Amino acid sequence: MAKKKRSAKGQQEPGAIEMELLKQFLAEHEDVDLDLLKEQISSHLELTHSIVVPPNYERARRLIDEVEDDESEKKRIQAARDAIELCPECTEAYFVLAEFEPTPAKVTELYSVAAEQGRWMLDANPSGDYPRMTYISFRIQMSDHLWSYGQRVDSIEHLMEVKKLDPEDNLWSRYRLAFRLFDLGWDDELQLILEEEGEIRPQVAYAWLKLFVTFRDDKDCPASRELLNECQQLNPFLVEYVMGESSFPISQDIDDFESDDEAEASILANVILPSSKAIPGLARWIRETLDVKRDREPTKEEKDFEQRYIQGLPQSEETWILEERRVDDRWLVFIYSCEEDEPVRIESLDEKPTGAILWEAVIDTMRDPKGDSRRPSKIIVSKSSLAKSWQKRCSRLKIECLQSAETSIPDEVIDQFLDLMTISEGRLEVNASLLETLRELPQLDRIWLTGIFQPPLWINDSATPRRPHVGIVLDQETGLILMQDLTESLEEGFLSHTLLKAMLSPVVDLEAHRPASLRVHPATIPQEYDVVDDIASELDIDCGLSDEEETEILDECLESLIRHVSGPEGRLALLDAEGISEKEIGSLFQSAARFWKMAPWRNVPADRPIELTSPLFDNQVWYAVIVGQLGMNLGLVLYDQREAMEAILAPNGDEVEPDGVFLNFLEKFDIPGIDLWHQEKFGWTIASEEAYPLIERSLPKLQHRRPTREELLALEVALRVIPPFVSHPENEESFCLTVSAFEERDQVHARWI
Repeated sequence: MAKKKRSAKGQQEPGAIEMELLKQFLAEHEDVDLDLLKEQISSHLELTHSIVVPPNYERARRLIDEVEDDESEKKRIQAARDAIELCPECTEAYFVLAEFEPTPAKVTELYSVAAEQGRWMLDANPSGDYPRMTYISFRIQMSDHLWSYGQRVDSIEHLMEVKKLDPEDNLWSRYRLAFRLFDLGWDDELQLILEEEGEIRPQVAYAWLKLFVTFRDDKDCPASRELLNECQQLNPFLVEYVMGESSFPISQDIDDFESDDEAEASILANVILPSSKAIPGLARWIRETLDVKRDREPTKEEKDFEQRYIQGLPQSEETWILEERRVDDRWLVFIYSCEEDEPVRIESLDEKPTGAILWEAVIDTMRDPKGDSRRPSKIIVSKSSLAKSWQKRCSRLKIECLQSAETSIPDEVIDQFLDLMTISEGRLEVNASLLETLRELPQLDRIWLTGIFQPPLWINDSATPRRPHVGIVLDQETGLILMQDLTESLEEGFLSHTLLKAMLSPVVDLEAHRPASLRVHPATIPQEYDVVDDIASELDIDCGLSDEEETEILDECLESLIRHVSGPEGRLALLDAEGISEKEIGSLFQSAARFWKMAPWRNVPADRPIELTSPLFDNQVWYAVIVGQLGMNLGLVLYDQREAMEAILAPNGDEVEPDGVFLNFLEKFDIPGIDLWHQEKFGWTIASEEAYPLIERSLPKLQHRRPTREELLALEVALRVIPPFVSHPENEESFCLTVSAFEERDQVHARWI
């Protein structure tokens, strides 16, 4: 369990106050008037002695303080027990025991006792800040901890008590109470709070609360847009949190608060962010309303992660040539593999690329070349300034960077690409002259398959990525793509133009010709089919819809295209796992959707692992950790090694490289395109627009791969068992459930660790 931070307020011992006063008085008065000194001390003693400290309290608290930084759980627990035996009113001791208590019911009991035993802090001196505010701070911390454990009603009861004890809301408890009432759907209670208290402090939290209520009830409307603008003006960092665009650390202690927006956001996000995840479509609506592009600049942490990832890629004995060339009003960047004798990357840019853009192209090529991800041994550039500026970067990656004006990409490679670019981007004017030219082409006994598709190939230059339309022309006999065209906005006649370009200049090494027959995919827009049918009649080409076999050929061609452009992380589908079936992946998606709807992260703390054993696992023990308590990422992690799980949950877990099966719920454009293609094709269940499952196996050195069938089976079992398990009473010794997964059925045992 993560160590909780205690508030520093009010920690000065009562016995030390007199000494501080005496020191201050003597420093300010060289000629001490003893009578005046006695009067001052007596006046202060009259106040401080009204604080009736329980017997042995200071000794008990010192026992706690002496082991506060000790790494030994055993020592800290024993010190807490000794402190309670010495002074049952030592509230801090109950906090320590709760810190190491895994059972939510027991934690609730310990906090209840702490709340009662600590009331002397209130009764001793009702008008003073010490120790009253310390006690109130303790109660807020109790509420936060209970909320993270899923003890939500108990959490709210503590906050209701705090509201009475701190009517001026000095410790910012009111916004916690309001958001948690909203989270539970207790609208009547929330309305009473707002009517009684009016505006919640701080102002930005109140603005977000009003936005959540308005968007939940009325979605996009003038009022919600006005409130969103207010939230952005008050604190833009909180907007980044809710959109999922920020990964700043989240503080849970109001004592860390500073006056700047970033510090305020890091405190408030701990309460606001989890509530936002329960509002479908909110993050996407904010991005679209504010027109926030998703291709933001990466943070330093993300850049460091990328650097470590690239360093972990395998290194090939390859030499890459980097070359840039201006063509008309655009710049083309080529990266060419001498060993493969072909380009591994070609980019088209509107402006002359800077050194930083060229380096980013090199890094992207290592992540996503033709073939497997890899680092080359050498990179050759034409400019000495570029080679010099890249020396350190390449050295860290163990790549030799050379400058050579003699070595260049073969001209025929570049010329071939320019020819293809001219053809694919050309716009033909369909008139009598063009039709006459096409009629004169030889007509071969070929069947062409064609259609318009909208595959999951995203354009990421706006708030919400867009899916372009793709036109494909395929030779049925050879399986070769004769032409493919892409457009962001579909205009009438798009498919016919793609088809005519395929006749005039097919992209493969074939002479211009007409086919004997055209078969159009049934999913093609009817208006586009009509245009193609009219042109086919003019050119004496038989035209009709494709049959089932021909349709499957087109689908396979499109699937190959999706894999090709999806990068190394997305080329393999979940369906590619050896021995897996479409029905089994469909069942996994259904279990993931059910898991999302039940949201077990609302009832279980983030650092509480669950051990799963079953004959279904072939004697393998799996350890599950539910993710989503802070509202950042939602999902589940499975570890097949206990050591790997414990390393992540340790205090320095942020520095440990993950090694397990990860399920994260994301939006559709954040999962591999091939998985989304299969989900849409087979109709697999999705719970929400924010609940598309990204499933990967993370490995050491920041590498990852798609899971095996055995790993997917373990995930399916965990998704089915965990929701009923976390709602099971913990005072019962064991939990056993019979589960069906991947057409197998057996018992699964689960227990808290």
